[in-house]
Amino acid sequence: MLILIALILLSFLMWLAGSNLINRKIVPHTLTLRDLTITVLCSLSPILLACLVKIWFTPETFYDSFVSAFKKGEVFLYTSAYLSAFFVFYVKDSTKPPGLILSLVFFSGLGGALIYTFSYSAKVLNLNSYAPENALLIVEMLIVFSVIVIWYWSTLPSNANPNTGSKASQKQQVDLENNFNSLKDTGL
Repeated sequence: MLILIALILLSFLMWLAGSNLINRKIVPHTLTLRDLTITVLCSLSPILLACLVKIWFTPETFYDSFVSAFKKGEVFLYTSAYLSAFFVFYVKDSTKPPGLILSLVFFSGLGGALIYTFSYSAKVLNLNSYAPENALLIVEMLIVFSVIVIWYWSTLPSNANPNTGSKASQKQQVDLENNFNSLKDTGL
């Protein structure tokens, strides 16, 4: 029941993000948050499904199963997918990103890859880590936070530009039609 209420609330918030009821200055931010929510839900869906299967066949709770998947490094498989938005927009845009964003890209990319590799290797090779769990948790949360900041910074300009996609195409079509009608009226 709680999941159903959360999905209804999330659907309403996504609808509100694109509606004309909110201030135009914050629309790009709400659209970017909507896109982020969709991306997070889609990227976590394999982990969420695995957790559902696990709680069905074991006495473990959903929360414990999700935390266990996070500690195993499964979440960091998707770090590269989130960072791909940065690289796509970096290639398309001629401006250089700030040094902070580049630092976060390198930190989260390498950190996510290393954490997943170490977690996977420890599981496969049955190794024990001597790193304190609290320190690893802090690093993992910093990686997740920096990936979200990078993704948000990378995708916000695509929602902030009002003349993108179909709007630009529609404007060009109207301009072409107006030019044609003016030429037809002048007899050229």
